[in-house]
Amino acid sequence: MEQQQRRSAVILAALSLAVVLILLAGVSYAWFTFDPYTRVTPMEGKISEGDTNLLISQSREGPFDKACTLSPASIPGELQPVSTGDLVHFFAAARQEGERITQFRDVSGSYGEYGISGTVYLKCEGGSCNVYLQAPPLYLGAEGQWLAAGRLGLRITRADGTAAAYIFRLDSLGSTAGASQQATVAMANAVVGSGGQLTADPSEDIGGYLYGTSAPKALCRLKAGEIASVAYWVYLEGCDDACCNPVQARELALQLGFTGQKSE
Repeated sequence: MEQQQRRSAVILAALSLAVVLILLAGVSYAWFTFDPYTRVTPMEGKISEGDTNLLISQSREGPFDKACTLSPASIPGELQPVSTGDLVHFFAAARQEGERITQFRDVSGSYGEYGISGTVYLKCEGGSCNVYLQAPPLYLGAEGQWLAAGRLGLRITRADGTAAAYIFRLDSLGSTAGASQQATVAMANAVVGSGGQLTADPSEDIGGYLYGTSAPKALCRLKAGEIASVAYWVYLEGCDDACCNPVQARELALQLGFTGQKSE
């Protein structure tokens, strides 16, 4: 009887070990759930030398100048994967089956535990101007795995209340050729939409908005004396294939950069 009990205990221990091994394998894919991501050091928002006087401030009341210190409303000690298609609804992984994430939970109300967000203000003096991103001074780090998985979200709201939202992929800011890839959602090129279901990824290549490149697209046009708010989000897009374990344990810096060019 005692021998049978010992044998049962061995079988039970072996089964328990198998379960542990399965669970450990289950967290070795993207949307990692251990050793969260990197620390990010916020630096400045800066304005490049353009042919109009575009200025920046961390307050709508000013003072406006060529640079301001970034003071994010949320900056977690470590970034963790989330997914969004609109910069309003953010989701984290809630359930994984094998290599696939199959369920998500809405973490919009606690986004500050996952990613960085804040607001700066732009003002155009001396005439109207088209506003572009410019790198440098725009800097979001140079590590390829992070640039492949990271996102910069912007929502620019003008004085009349009209707003434009952008979600940018960061690959154009450095070399991502060596970045590791691991697909973890059933739909390719997807993010989690407002209803918690996978939807087409709306992100754009940030390179198309960088002044100094071929035919860059403007973020907005500001009238003389107009002040616009620029809300920003910096986060890991969990549905991106590059958002896998190698992106962990990185050190980054965050610097925003804009330029204004005269608009007729």
